[in-house]
Amino acid sequence: MIDDGVQALVTTRGADEADHAPLMMNLSLLVGDDPDQVIQHRRQVAKWLSRSIESMVYAEQVHGGDVAIVTEADCGRGAVTAAGSVPATDGLLTCEYRPVLSLLFADCVPVFLAAPEQGWIGLVHAGWRGTAQRIAARAVKILAAEGVSPASLWAGIGPSIGVCCYEVDETVVRAVGAAGQLAAGAAVPSSIPGRFRLDLGEVNRRLLLAAGLAEERIERAELCTACHPQWFFSYRRDGRHSGRLGGFICRK
Repeated sequence: MIDDGVQALVTTRGADEADHAPLMMNLSLLVGDDPDQVIQHRRQVAKWLSRSIESMVYAEQVHGGDVAIVTEADCGRGAVTAAGSVPATDGLLTCEYRPVLSLLFADCVPVFLAAPEQGWIGLVHAGWRGTAQRIAARAVKILAAEGVSPASLWAGIGPSIGVCCYEVDETVVRAVGAAGQLAAGAAVPSSIPGRFRLDLGEVNRRLLLAAGLAEERIERAELCTACHPQWFFSYRRDGRHSGRLGGFICRK
């Protein structure tokens, strides 16, 4: 995805090749699954990327707006124990070859960034709180400070909960709207008074446009995680013990 010099993916729940039975390919160490099995899943993803688990960099995602630049020295953080994750961070950037930027999702919006000519890549976890803090635009701003023109960036928006299933209250709409991201049509009234259906992926797409990315350089996978239980985990659908999908990006 994105460019020949970058590889990126979002995992699914998986399926057994023999009988197509769903596999619980959860990648989180924090939802009660067997840690050894989770680590095995992470090793499998690393293998798909032709890397090792020791190259992966995970973050302690807190639904915030902070973005960190990581280097080869961070490789392995959070890969086999959550305690080692990059602390209190929901976005990762790097210009180095070895790190595999690794974040976990169960409805929130994965935002992939790449500037292959300059060697930079990024990955953002954007829930409504992170979106209200403009985390995707923050990542673009940090890259700009490193000499990466927003117009040169490519972006991919992965599967997330869709407007069809993401019902929120006025508090969420106000929080997102107060930061200036809520353009017409991103939130529509639901059938319940005081409730709205919010297209969080679209809000993040518009954030990227406002940050200077070209429309033709933004791709969006319009798949709702809540609508497709055979493919995706969903916190909104399954509750707090839901598994987590993984988003990963690294340089080739």
